Amino acid sequence: MANHFKSIKDLGFNVIVKNENPEEDTFDIGPITKITKSNVYVQYFDATGLLDSESTKISWDQITVVNFDDIYINVLSKYLKEPKKS
Repeated sequence: MANHFKSIKDLGFNVIVKNENPEEDTFDIGPITKITKSNVYVQYFDATGLLDSESTKISWDQITVVNFDDIYINVLSKYLKEPKKS
């Protein structure tokens, strides 16, 4: 799976990564910042385009759905902004 994420990152796409397990339901959207043998790191952004200051670590076994290059992600990605420094 790491190779697929590397290809997505190399193409410059942001992603949506979900875990649809009802007991561990997660949704992360943002740029891929790091890929390891056991995890992918995504810098989550909210509906206003504000990026988290830290990336979210997601283990491969927690991923059930991956989306990229769709209208929702691409439109929101146009308005990304870094968090203000404290």
